[in-house]
Amino acid sequence: MGQVTTIDSAVRPLADDYVRRLADLDTVVATSLGTHPGDDRVPDLSPEGVEASDDLARTTLSALADADEADDDDRRCARLLRERLEAQLAASGAGEHLRTVRNIFGPHAQVRQLFELMPTATPDDWAVVARRLARVPEAFQGYTVTLAEGSRRGLHAAPRQVETVVDQLDEWLAGAGGSWFHSFAANAPDGVPAAVRAELASGADAAAAATGALRAYLAGTYLPAAAGTRDAVGPERYRLAPASPPGRTWTWPRRTRGRGTSTAGSTPRCAARPGPCSPGPTCPRRCVISTRTARRWTASTRCGSGCSS
Repeated sequence: MGQVTTIDSAVRPLADDYVRRLADLDTVVATSLGTHPGDDRVPDLSPEGVEASDDLARTTLSALADADEADDDDRRCARLLRERLEAQLAASGAGEHLRTVRNIFGPHAQVRQLFELMPTATPDDWAVVARRLARVPEAFQGYTVTLAEGSRRGLHAAPRQVETVVDQLDEWLAGAGGSWFHSFAANAPDGVPAAVRAELASGADAAAAATGALRAYLAGTYLPAAAGTRDAVGPERYRLAPASPPGRTWTWPRRTRGRGTSTAGSTPRCAARPGPCSPGPTCPRRCVISTRTARRWTASTRCGSGCSS
């Protein structure tokens, strides 16, 4: 990686430069932001893809250490960027990416979401869709290599998570026309040329076959190896999350008669700062609270999502 440049050593141009470089590296970011028209890439879900992202994070952190913080906005930007990048490196250093299996925002789901974020207004747009469909096997093969490396190291996702993703992939493969990818490709409007339609069909076939291969690996190889892995991540892994202040230990919930209960009782408490707190997203202590307390707090809001509107 080359040096990250700044303008007058300000933090915000550095952050902008990081986002530009990340979009060059990560097609999920590029597609979400719309910065790379005609982008037909798929995410690099292999260990090498994660290492490339980590290299960028390390380079940016090094530049951030020397950047002048001109005002409060700069200080806030620097703090947020530093927290996110350090958390990313801590998580990858612990091998979290080697056992990421989840049905919401999981690596496989990010691949499918790319298609839902792509422009589809013109025949040229659909030609890009066709090219990206054909490359789905690259993404899922890289993901399989990553999970296999995690399995080799004894790092597994919990079986329940794996089973849920297998069920999800079954649903994808049950889509009209052969799979969800076939259903998506079938949405091409009348103006799309026959040659592009043929590429869409071929790409959907490749994407569906790759989905089936990923499903077979998860169900037949990965799931048996993951047997015995506990469901909860525990405090050590939880501390790797960006929202967890360094050095702070929370009071962890336990299961009692099928219901989540707090080790501190029904009133949430923080192990680092004794005393009760108010549950909700604004709690400065970010305490782990009981299921009962969370439901009571949610029910007390008008919309049920923590807002007052």
